[in-house]
Amino acid sequence: MSDQICVLTLSSLSASRALSSPPTVCQCFLHCRFLIEPSIAPHSTVAFITFGINLAALTEIPAALAAPPYSLSPAIIGVTFLSDGIAGLVGSPLGGWVSDKSAAKHPDEPESRLWYNTLSTLVVMPMGILLYAWSVEYKTHLVVIIISLSLMGWAWAWAVCAPGVFGYLTTLKQSAAGAASAAVQTSMFVSSAVFILVSSVAVKAIGPGAWFSAMTGLEIVVTAIALWQIIRKKREARSPAAADPSVATPAGDAVISSVAPPHIVMA
Repeated sequence: MSDQICVLTLSSLSASRALSSPPTVCQCFLHCRFLIEPSIAPHSTVAFITFGINLAALTEIPAALAAPPYSLSPAIIGVTFLSDGIAGLVGSPLGGWVSDKSAAKHPDEPESRLWYNTLSTLVVMPMGILLYAWSVEYKTHLVVIIISLSLMGWAWAWAVCAPGVFGYLTTLKQSAAGAASAAVQTSMFVSSAVFILVSSVAVKAIGPGAWFSAMTGLEIVVTAIALWQIIRKKREARSPAAADPSVATPAGDAVISSVAPPHIVMA
């Protein structure tokens, strides 16, 4: 009996100590600092803008297709959404294959994974947005709208999904790929909320043509900046100073090391 009382006393003491100690909270939001790293920020911004515009376009299209001259039923409007999804299903694995091929040719250049993906986004996404904007504005044939949704779905899946930004993050942040990818994914869902809310007001105010044309300009600027960074990084990696650590800088005898610094892993 005394042994049972002793055990109960020890258990209660352990429980009281555990309750008295402050709880440990994981500050998950700290991983969002990956988004402002110079090597990640341009590409996470492309993901932010591309995903947000695509979701905003899909949100605005039902109202346009329900009105004359289309006057489509909700079921048929839902079928038109398949063009965006099917294009994404085709573009995502194909973009992954191209990204892997590019990375295999230049294994020491993480940005090589993004070269063809970002270039494709720069060409295809603005075409899709503009075609969507003015086909909805002037109420052109339904096939034109479906083609525009397909182009945007292709560009989004090709660049933003695993073949593009996430594949790059896995290569760049091998020991913290999950946290970096989660930060980018969080920003994408935030962008969808922001673009959907703003677009609902802007389309009513200035029309889909003017609003999504402005979004086309934003897409071009952001993607061009990301592409420029890829080109700059590739040139730096292939420069004589990067290839030969013994090459000194013109300003003095400092040696440029080709070994990349270790990545910081955040708890």
